[in-house]
Amino acid sequence: MYTYQMARYFADFISQSQSLKRKAMRRYLKYYHGLGRASYDWSHIVPVNKSPHLMNKLGYVGALFPKSTLIVIVRDIYSHSASMKFHFDKLHHQDGRTYFMEPSLESCYSQTTTEVPLNGIGYPGDFSIIPQMWMRMNKLALKEFETAKFERKILVSYEELVTNQQVVLSKLFTALDLRDIHSGVAEDIAKQVTILVNTTTKGDPLKKWKKQLSPAEIEAIDSVLLHQKEDYQFVQDFIQTHQL
Repeated sequence: MYTYQMARYFADFISQSQSLKRKAMRRYLKYYHGLGRASYDWSHIVPVNKSPHLMNKLGYVGALFPKSTLIVIVRDIYSHSASMKFHFDKLHHQDGRTYFMEPSLESCYSQTTTEVPLNGIGYPGDFSIIPQMWMRMNKLALKEFETAKFERKILVSYEELVTNQQVVLSKLFTALDLRDIHSGVAEDIAKQVTILVNTTTKGDPLKKWKKQLSPAEIEAIDSVLLHQKEDYQFVQDFIQTHQL
């Protein structure tokens, strides 16, 4: 069912994207905001799905799409936690949604608009689940990174991507083995100063967490790092040895 849903999603989106309306939208974003490109090589299009909810399912996704490319982008626990806090607060304000941790160490977030299950902890309420889930999801993803069956597997540090955009994007495009006819476009994209579009407000994505998180929330992250030192060290070491 998942395979069918994803294949259908990609097919429908590609079909819709070839319309004059969508092309006009892409031209506007490209020429007025410097985002993306207006025209595509439709006969060689590569669909992309971005979902942090697949981080604990890499083996499963690789088995379904063995010819696909896996790109894992790992973000620092502090800036990630600030972004997730903003995102969860916004959703809670909209519909009363609360995110909580499942007891299974292999589970992603669950959500509810009623009460959090008995003995469960959720946010809004307990901020510590956000850094705890960062640890859980990254640990699961990186442990499966080497064994999951994909045609290509690429690991990127978010901080490295932001600070050294041209270098990282050039490496990424090389790793993707794009058609030679598109090498010039890929080089132009890598050189272009990308407008950072984040979940949270404007500002330096690597530093603004210091203003967005309260001392108690920063202390909660520090506590998670203290109690899960081995897991955090595993994540850091893996990034250093496997990143693009």
